[in-house]
Amino acid sequence: MLVLYETALGHCLFKVSNEAKLESADLYRELESPEKASKLLKLKAIHRFTSTATAVEDITAMQDGKLGKCLKKFLTQEFVEKGKGKESMVVVDTKLSRSIAKKLSIKMAEESINPDLWRGIRS
Repeated sequence: MLVLYETALGHCLFKVSNEAKLESADLYRELESPEKASKLLKLKAIHRFTSTATAVEDITAMQDGKLGKCLKKFLTQEFVEKGKGKESMVVVDTKLSRSIAKKLSIKMAEESINPDLWRGIRS
């Protein structure tokens, strides 16, 4: 499973090494330190915003549940063109998840993700 996460820097795509741990009630323990977190999540790709204007444009689109130009290009390059179509992906926003699935035909994970995952990535 891949995890898409948006930061002030840009978009990050992480690979989850053990999906079963995402459903664990003590997921937070796997993310307590950078060393532990790096065993569960591996950064596979990052797309840095090229300017403040593109960042604002992309983040605004994401807040509306739409696929921005930069995000679409990033996912096309990193997911579609590299043949990762067999993997599922998860994002924090369900409306954005539907937009990605519809426009890029990417299989989105349908189960709800433990909020500790997003807290762990953020910290």
